[in-house]
Parts: sequence; C-alpha cells; structure tokens
Amino acid sequence: MFRSIESEDSSWLNTISEKLQELNVVRCLHLTTLVLTMSFSCLKKVSISNCPKLQYLFTSSAAKKLMMLEEIKVEECESLKEIVAKELDVISEVVKFERLNNIVLHSLPSLIWFSSGSDTLQLSSLITVHIRKCPNMKIFSKGVIYAESFQGIQMSSDPKQDLLFYKDLNTTIKGMLQRRVRTSFKLNNEKYK
Repeated sequence: MFRSIESEDSSWLNTISEKLQELNVVRCLHLTTLVLTMSFSCLKKVSISNCPKLQYLFTSSAAKKLMMLEEIKVEECESLKEIVAKELDVISEVVKFERLNNIVLHSLPSLIWFSSGSDTLQLSSLITVHIRKCPNMKIFSKGVIYAESFQGIQMSSDPKQDLLFYKDLNTTIKGMLQRRVRTSFKLNNEKYK
C-alpha cells in the first residue's frame, strides 16, 4: 500500500525531485501525506486527485521550498482539510508562492482552508482560484495574505461565468459562502411553493 512519498535511501529520490517539474498523484487510496523533505526546486505543477485519505498537501516548511510552483490542482480527496498545514514547532513566518498563478480546488468536502497557520502568504502572481464543491471552506488563510494580482474566484466549470471578487481573498471566500447559502435558501423556498 502506498502511504507516502519517501525512501530510506533518498539519494535516487533527491536526484529525481531536484529535476521534477510536474507531480501528478492519482488514485493513491492509502496515501495520507506527501512528505516533501527533498528539494523540489523545479516543481511547477502539483496535481492530486482521488486520494481519499490525504489530509494535507504540504507543511509550511515544505511549501517554502516550492519557489517555482505555478499551479496547484486538487480534486476528489475526501479527507483533505488544508493545502498548507501548520507545523506545531515552527514560528509563524512568510510562505512565498511567488509564481503560483492558479489554484484549483474541486470536490473537497472536508477542506476548511488553504492554510491553517498564521504564516503570511505571499501570492504575488495568483490570478484565479477555482473552487467548486468545497462546502466547509470558510476562509482562505488565518494569516495575512498578499495577492496583488488576484482577480477572483471561479465557482463554475463554465469559464465564461464571471469571477467572484470582493476586497481580498478571505472576503471573497466569505462572499462565496454567503452566495451559496442564498442560492440554497432560494432553491428550498421555490421547492416548497
């Protein structure tokens, strides 16, 4: 059973990880965590789907090593609670995803937030966040977020639908939640007329 990405003899894994540009993990039914202790200095895209036991993608210290990351896509991971997990023994710092421009989060029923730590998130290239079927997501992060290029959240699979945007990422997530509640309330009222 595949539970994590690690090895006792890590020399071969380090060689691969230093050159790896895209990481795709699909249908790893027993995977609980991605252990990114190696250098993923060239990693540009992370795509995870159908990993029902995965609880988070990266720790905050591992996230700091992903300086080239441009896209995060996570789908159909029932147990996933967060993307960047807070480490108990690490003091709050700045986590920079300077090249990250697109985040896709679909069908993640346990997702609460992107980051649970009070770290400052620097997302200077982030343009859009696609969020669908993440009913428990209330905010993006507990910490301060710098996302100067952020244009909004895409809530539909239809790319023609307008982006939802309020003052900042956390406010936009809250607005998305309020919109979902209003839509649900309207549908229930119409059902009983």
